[in-house]
Amino acid sequence: MTLGMTPLRPGNTIAFASDRNDPMYIYTVRSGGTEVNRSTVTDEIETNPAWKSTGFQLVFKTDRNANEDIFRMNSHCSFQTDLTKNGPEDFRPDWAH
Repeated sequence: MTLGMTPLRPGNTIAFASDRNDPMYIYTVRSGGTEVNRSTVTDEIETNPAWKSTGFQLVFKTDRNANEDIFRMNSHCSFQTDLTKNGPEDFRPDWAH
């Protein structure tokens, strides 16, 4: 199953969530179907990717901290940072445009 596909970012890359390697992880793929890369490497469910309009950062939902939080990472999957760090569950990340 694939969930949460995003529009193309500059550079024609799509971000999406898929359970192809159970559980659900964030992946990126070039618009032509090449260069499929797993972007998250935890054992937790991660969904709902959304590109920043510049295409250099991505936000996504994860339950890696025992509750659902919103994380941000660079387009090359580095510097994954918890943006919400709170007890209540957070979901549907998006950027203010």
